[in-house]
Amino acid sequence: MKICFFFLLLFALLNIKNIANANSPVRVDCARFAQFGCHVFHPHDKETTHPLLVFIRGLYNGSSTVPAGTSRQTAARKAISAFAFEKLATKYNIDILVSGSSHLGVDEELYAKLQEIYGTDFSYFLAAHSGGYIGLFSTLEAAQAGRIENPPSKLFMLDNFYSTIPHNHSLFGNYMQQGGACQGYLTTHNLARYQTFYKKYNCQVDGENNSAQYNHSGSVNPCLDLYLQSKPCHL
Repeated sequence: MKICFFFLLLFALLNIKNIANANSPVRVDCARFAQFGCHVFHPHDKETTHPLLVFIRGLYNGSSTVPAGTSRQTAARKAISAFAFEKLATKYNIDILVSGSSHLGVDEELYAKLQEIYGTDFSYFLAAHSGGYIGLFSTLEAAQAGRIENPPSKLFMLDNFYSTIPHNHSLFGNYMQQGGACQGYLTTHNLARYQTFYKKYNCQVDGENNSAQYNHSGSVNPCLDLYLQSKPCHL
């Protein structure tokens, strides 16, 4: 009798877990965009197009070029977990496409796939953390060269002020001068580069006067949370 009760209880618990997973507001899919990373999306809203945030992660195990396959998907999943993207996607009713390598940006192939899901005239935010600046600049270059139709509607610069290459600064400057929107934060080790190369473009960057209060990775989630509300991140 006790054994029967145990198995009935176990079955009930597993059933509850399956129901909870089925009704989860978001799901993580690493197959649809396998060459890029993983997609946090709302599976139950088939008739609704959610706003899209593309997130380009920083270096993974010290590398800016993670090979496609298991390693790239693992890198994307770790970023999703580290920055609580499932909660963020649920809170703001957005989808988040997370790269598994910092060199990856929105190119022609990815843009075409996104159009299939979000429509031909879709818009997207682009967030780049740390070494993800590589993918950010490749996205801006693709847009300004006409290889993809639209640049990001807004940039989130998450302590990624590393590039000292003039061509990248021109891409960033062009984006801002053409009406691009931008918010971000910096930590002390990026302060000098920001002031020398980026400040003149008037991105709304937090931390210039109190950079020690921001954490390179620890500020990603709390600042993105505020930036998605178009608020400054005052820590």
